[in-house]
Amino acid sequence: MQDPRERPPEAREAADNAHAQFADPRSEFVGILRLWQAYDDAHEELTQSRLRDWCGKRFLGFLRMREWRELHRQLKLLCEELGWREEAAEQALLPLLAGAPAGEERGAGDRPTRGELHRAARLAREGKATAAASTPVPAPVPKGSNAGAGAAKAEPATRFGARERAAAYQSLHRALLAGLPTQVGHRTEKGDYQAPRQRRFQLFPASPLAKKPPPWVLVATLLDTQKVWGLTAAAIEPDWAIAELPNLLARKHFDPRWSRAQGNVLASEQISLFGLVLAPKKPVHYGRIDPPGAHDLFVHQALVTGEIDTKASFVAANLKTLEQAREEEAKLRRAGLVADEHWQARWYLDRIPGDLHSATGLDAWYRRLGEEQKRGLRWSAADLLPGEGGQEDLFPKYLPLGDARLPLHYRFEPGAIDDGVTLEVPLPLLNALDPARLSWLAPGFVADKASGLIRGLPKAMRRNYVPAPDFGRAFFEAFPKPSADAITGELARFLSRTTGVSVAALDFEEAALEPHLRMNLRLREDPSRGGQVLAESRDLDALRTQFGERAGRAFAARAGRALAAAASELRGFPDTPIPLQVAGEAGVPGWPALVDEGDHAVLRVFADRAQAEDAHPRGVDRLLRIALAEKARQARKQLPVSPKLGLLYAAIEQFGSGPEAKAKEKEQLRADLVEAALNAVLAEGLADIRDAGAFQRRGEAAGRQLFAEAMARLQLAEQILAAVAELKPKLEEPLMGWARGNLDDLRGQLDGLVHPGFLRHTPAEALAQFPRWLKGMLLRAERALRDPARDQARMLELKPFADALAAAQSRGEADGPGWQALRWDLEELRVSLFAQELGSRGGVSPKKLAQRLASLHGGR
Repeated sequence: MQDPRERPPEAREAADNAHAQFADPRSEFVGILRLWQAYDDAHEELTQSRLRDWCGKRFLGFLRMREWRELHRQLKLLCEELGWREEAAEQALLPLLAGAPAGEERGAGDRPTRGELHRAARLAREGKATAAASTPVPAPVPKGSNAGAGAAKAEPATRFGARERAAAYQSLHRALLAGLPTQVGHRTEKGDYQAPRQRRFQLFPASPLAKKPPPWVLVATLLDTQKVWGLTAAAIEPDWAIAELPNLLARKHFDPRWSRAQGNVLASEQISLFGLVLAPKKPVHYGRIDPPGAHDLFVHQALVTGEIDTKASFVAANLKTLEQAREEEAKLRRAGLVADEHWQARWYLDRIPGDLHSATGLDAWYRRLGEEQKRGLRWSAADLLPGEGGQEDLFPKYLPLGDARLPLHYRFEPGAIDDGVTLEVPLPLLNALDPARLSWLAPGFVADKASGLIRGLPKAMRRNYVPAPDFGRAFFEAFPKPSADAITGELARFLSRTTGVSVAALDFEEAALEPHLRMNLRLREDPSRGGQVLAESRDLDALRTQFGERAGRAFAARAGRALAAAASELRGFPDTPIPLQVAGEAGVPGWPALVDEGDHAVLRVFADRAQAEDAHPRGVDRLLRIALAEKARQARKQLPVSPKLGLLYAAIEQFGSGPEAKAKEKEQLRADLVEAALNAVLAEGLADIRDAGAFQRRGEAAGRQLFAEAMARLQLAEQILAAVAELKPKLEEPLMGWARGNLDDLRGQLDGLVHPGFLRHTPAEALAQFPRWLKGMLLRAERALRDPARDQARMLELKPFADALAAAQSRGEADGPGWQALRWDLEELRVSLFAQELGSRGGVSPKKLAQRLASLHGGR
């Protein structure tokens, strides 16, 4: 039957306006339905002549409308003959016939939610009643109205919400899909539509859907001209076609996988209608499609990996046993000992029924088992590590430190940051670690580490200890447990005794070992503050450099609870005696000590005894200087400093010129002399002062000695400055007679001794030797002019030590006691080389200084 709507050329705009009252922006089928309902209502109310006028005003062909009505009558008669029951379409489709509110304005509450749309689609696929079935039946439309549009126009649109209209829209188009299964189209990237059987079409330009084409459409007719056009179109959803055309669909399943969230084995299903893909990747339960395959995936991807949420306790128990077995494998550093995933899967497949492929099914089956059957589902260590026993003695789980037990973890993964053995260290105990004990790792590593150390020896030495693995095993048999010394010291003595060839601990290059043969330290924050990992390193010194101060504060905060003054500023000695040792964190002993803070001291507890012994004398020194402040002020006033001496000192301090500079010369010299005197009277015996009585006695004795010592410092300063004044002209570069290197060395030596602040900064014992050292420089300068080659030859003996001190200075290590001792011994060596008649103290020699330098490099 032809379309009854007419569009004469002379009245196209009027015809379009007349037809617009029946139009729907999403579906032309709805427009046809509204047109039919309006005509049916008009046919019941109007005479033939008025009905003809009604059609004319709406640009509808009267005869074609009669043909349409006749066809409708014949179809109704045919249904009655077949015994088919006719439903009241007006009731189900009334929301569509009523149209939409003006401007599509509706409240947010009328919009269907995403969940409601999904539920409607699911009900449609299952063939159940949609929301339309539950829509209240509206009151009958009163007839007899001459409004012209019939019920569609008389019924107010606001009576129906978006959900009711959506349900009615779905019902209509699902019915149309049943009769037009091959007229579905999916919009492609090119803008046209892909239809079943590889056909393509475009929406007819006059269609209301052409301006904004929907993703999926249903068309009544495909008109094949130069292009294929789809006529009479409506927007649809592919789920409607899936629900209405189940017998025409082709289904393909792929990508089966375990879903922990669903607790089931899922697969992706592709649904197509004669080649047109309606659902490309729809998740479905794979167990209904391929039960054996789903069972296999369930075992491999859920049980073996543990990626399952289940109440069956054997899964978690087996994973724990597997982790323990892998720890044993990591300790032995041998790959492939633990039963692999194939064995684990085979073990489960032999015991789990083949129809299980979900978490709920596993839980239900496990509940029905007896206790003996449940125990039979658990792995043992023998199952996972056949032929291998425990290694508790060789690979302990903890490292004892005081009363604490620090966890040890083992991993066999070369290249990983924690390959080998890792020690978990809480921050407060960082400074309490013993580097010698850490060098032994765990007993199971001793033979390999000893072999590695031997292999790292120079070739000339290494050949005395081959084969290295045999010596490594022999060393482990001799030392099955760590000793108090580091492993390098014990190994050196062992090899020397065994072969008779001497080797020293410093000959071993422990830093060159493979990473797994050095302890990995994992530093953690205090558990009370979260316990997160702060750093991970195999270098204990680097960790202490970065976190040592924080670790000391954390240790002191816990260990010094019994010391009332631990957190306060001290400017006088505490009334309570300071003990040598207190109970510290986790049973680790703490070492209380006074710490110099510049203008005051504080009492802290150290985890390292050496640090406490180094800090305490300086803290006592600070409190004594505070106590002697008045005595020092009086001594500065009473010192008789001559103007000449002030000028000599000003040349070193570089105060400039003018009245203010001259006043500063004497004041600075007096202050430095008193400071030097304090250095002398407080030089020794401070480490033993731990109570207020001893502190007071030492302060009184120092106060009595201070002025006399300041006068002695004044006399010493006169000697030093006079020698400097005599020496400096000899170091002015003449026209000839000097080798440049000799002259630079002498100048560098003088600058190193006499510099701004040298009186207050130089230790008292060293400052007392300055006149002799400067006298030696005078003698050297005179002799170097006569024989510069001989001077240069002797200077070369000093160069390695001077270069080492300069390097230590650049690293910031030169203030350490070891380097300071080397620095003053170097001055004595200069005297012994260039001015032997003055005599040297301590019997220094290049060989002794070389040994000391080697020990300093070995401890760094």
